[in-house]
Amino acid sequence: MKRFLITLFIMCFMLCGCSANGSSAFDSQIMENEKTTVSNGSFGYDMGGKGDYDSSNDIFEEYSVEENRKLIKNYTYSLQTKEFDTFISLISSEVSSVGGYIQSSTISGNSYYHSGNRYASYIIRIPSVKANEFINKINDSEIAVVTRFNENVDDITTTYFDTEARIVALEKEEASLLNLMEKATTVEDIITIESKLSDVRYELESYLRQLKNYDLLVSYSTFTIDINEVDRVTHVEEKGMFDQIKERFLNSIEDISDFIFDLIVFVAGNIIYIVIYASIFAGFYTIFKKRIKTLKFNKKVVDKDKNM
Repeated sequence: MKRFLITLFIMCFMLCGCSANGSSAFDSQIMENEKTTVSNGSFGYDMGGKGDYDSSNDIFEEYSVEENRKLIKNYTYSLQTKEFDTFISLISSEVSSVGGYIQSSTISGNSYYHSGNRYASYIIRIPSVKANEFINKINDSEIAVVTRFNENVDDITTTYFDTEARIVALEKEEASLLNLMEKATTVEDIITIESKLSDVRYELESYLRQLKNYDLLVSYSTFTIDINEVDRVTHVEEKGMFDQIKERFLNSIEDISDFIFDLIVFVAGNIIYIVIYASIFAGFYTIFKKRIKTLKFNKKVVDKDKNM
């Protein structure tokens, strides 16, 4: 009987020990899951840390950086044209044809009191897939000459995918915090979680705006175009001696022709002022001439009286 009681006691003790170990292992697993669920980093219920993320996560496995480069392209043009109005209309037409839009424009250099060559400046946004088509149309234009062209490409591939990875991490962190919010039992825990949730959402919105801005810059190329109206375009290609002589000779003839044309326009446009000024000058000249004659006559009379 004594042996039976001792054996029964030992079996009960062993069963209690196994039960305790199983419960402890189960609780540890739950705590580990909670820590993993909260974030990829090392903060838990106390919200003391900031969730870190691994930049080598699955988002980079989904995209091939070489095949999906994120490039911001900016082009700068300077052009000269003798047909200013026609080329301005051409620019607007070509922008519409490729699905772009004019972000800003300025035209200056002509007024009632000042007549001279005009100047236009444009900032134009063109879909990136149509950028080369738009460039070819400008370069092939027969009424304008390109005097300067610059292309600048900013590669933001790494920054873009880092931003995407950060958004994914923040979304997971937000979901984990909402899950913890449902399980929170004390007011202090709820306040702590809400504070952290507010920070995470603010940061998430900031990254989402940044990513949207990146998408806009990548999908549309920016063209800065300066257009100068000139009487004579500047040809940038190299020419031989005879071609230069021919060009300068023709330029001289054009200069003389322009001078005669401007003189005729000036005289015809200011004929009233010319007549008025000429009449005033003729009146003063007549009065002055009579005054001289009078002085000469008086001098002769005086000299004659002296001689007598």
